[in-house]
Amino acid sequence: MRVRVIAQTFTDLWRHRAMLNPLRSGLYGIQLLSHKVMRYFVPFYLMALLATSAVLAMDSTAYRALFLVQSVGYACGVMSWLLERIGVQQSRARAPSLFCAGECRVVTRDVSVPAWRKVCALGAD
Repeated sequence: MRVRVIAQTFTDLWRHRAMLNPLRSGLYGIQLLSHKVMRYFVPFYLMALLATSAVLAMDSTAYRALFLVQSVGYACGVMSWLLERIGVQQSRARAPSLFCAGECRVVTRDVSVPAWRKVCALGAD
């Protein structure tokens, strides 16, 4: 997403903030909040979910399995990025890489330039 789109979204939300009140606008307020605001917090929710799964994995085999699945997903994203850095083209492992890149862009507030370019630039030193 571009910076101007995000700025426009938050400007409009501020202008019409009464619409975010579910008591006033009903289900539309909840939908507006979840679609326009909460999606920017998804990476932080995913980090909290991974940390919570790691803690719960110590006591439960079900949480251990969930933690393993999450870890494999993120490892696939990093591995795909590393393969891309050395010039290996892959098509199936690209989805986790793009997912991780999107989450990285939100966390670093880098919404105009792909975050991998910055990561690549840091790795080139």
